[in-house]
Amino acid sequence: MNTETENATPKAKALPKALGQLGVSSLALVCLLIAAVLEPDLWIQFGAALVLVLLTALFAARVEKVSKKPWESTEAQLLIEAAEKQTSRKEKIVASVAKYWPVFVLVMAVLAVFLSPHTGENISDELAVFAAVLLLTNVPALALTIPVAISSALRAGTAAGLLIRNRKAFEAAAKLDLVLFTKSGLLTESPTGVNAVHLSANSTLGDENKLLALAASVESMSKHVFAKAIAKSASNSKLKITKPKEFKEHLGHGVEANVAGRQVMVGSVSLLIQRNIRMEVQELVYADENTKNGYSIVCVVVDGVLEGLLRFSDVLKPSSALAVYMVAKERIRVGIATGDSAGTAQQKAEQIAVSEVYAELSPARKVAFVESAQAKGFTVGAIADSLTDFDLLEQADLSIAMGEDHELDSTEADVLVRSDDPLLAAQAVALSARLRKRTNLGLGFGLGYGVLSLASFVAIVSPLQVVASPAIAALLGSLSVLFVTLNAYSLGKLK
Repeated sequence: MNTETENATPKAKALPKALGQLGVSSLALVCLLIAAVLEPDLWIQFGAALVLVLLTALFAARVEKVSKKPWESTEAQLLIEAAEKQTSRKEKIVASVAKYWPVFVLVMAVLAVFLSPHTGENISDELAVFAAVLLLTNVPALALTIPVAISSALRAGTAAGLLIRNRKAFEAAAKLDLVLFTKSGLLTESPTGVNAVHLSANSTLGDENKLLALAASVESMSKHVFAKAIAKSASNSKLKITKPKEFKEHLGHGVEANVAGRQVMVGSVSLLIQRNIRMEVQELVYADENTKNGYSIVCVVVDGVLEGLLRFSDVLKPSSALAVYMVAKERIRVGIATGDSAGTAQQKAEQIAVSEVYAELSPARKVAFVESAQAKGFTVGAIADSLTDFDLLEQADLSIAMGEDHELDSTEADVLVRSDDPLLAAQAVALSARLRKRTNLGLGFGLGYGVLSLASFVAIVSPLQVVASPAIAALLGSLSVLFVTLNAYSLGKLK
């Protein structure tokens, strides 16, 4: 990447646009001044046009200054500035149109004069027609649309706790085909402890506290939400925790270690199946009934024998249903990707109206699922905790990392959310959709108004000898700038 060229690009783009609009407005005022000297009745027109041109120029300068206003947080300001420097394909096209727009306006102005009935008769009328066409449209009506909207969106997101690192991915969020939420700790509350301890029929421990103590000893080296819940329950029961040896973590499945000479494994039912560990009918029935009722189940295996099951309450967060709805209403499919059992995941999905459930997935299988969807041409977004689903976030087309303790350089996620509230992550997708709608509306109006007004003037106003008022033309040009700017700022604040 050529840094020197890249740094020079914004200035190189801004200069032609600024000089182009300044030149067009100045030329219009000079022509109108000459016409007023020749025809004193036009002095009022000249004065009104001059005031409107100056006010519009000051307004455009003020808008750009406000959009660049420093943010309270230095870290957030750096992110905003970095995102603003990224340029989308749409913005490049608009910049090219804005760059050559003054040339188009000049051509239309000459054509209007040529078609005017006064051509060759009254030079003051010809100059008034020429000036009116030049004042009818304004380059900032196009040039300000995307920068102001982007700045407004970035600041609205930052104010709500969204740190947007990748502008391109954020802008494309509104066009995602599928958004995957992870479940534990994101859609559901992190369990505060073990809900119940169930000894297996063949347990040799004969004591629920012994089972819980062994599980807590192994999980003491894990950062998973279930590990924290087990540790808290053991602490509340004042159980002795032994430091484990030879700790191993099986991502998405469980952990194992040596505790006081005994090999202890704590994990999912799928981990037991992988290890060919026998599970009696009573335990299968117990696990199945509880997962269907929305509980999460973790198995505790000691020296290759299933000693018992730990049950956790899996309660949906109050905002989960609204978060899913907010994404779904943008016509984006919503799915749940989790390592939890199918029964538990399905029960929670039904409560928040999610039809796509991908359960019992290890981190690697989550990545494989996203890769498979992308190979079919789908764009996939992922909303997850970067500590437990880093690879999933890295593979997704849009990655939204959740967590209250994220450092800005701790993950390469496209959007960082300093919260564990899924609603805020969903608002990032909604904000992208609003940004897309507002920029399309602003660009459609700016370009549509410009072409239509100039074409109407050349084809109707000038040939039919309708009185062309430069002041009214200047007012219409100023109003077009006002409209696109207010439209961009209407992104407002996230609630």
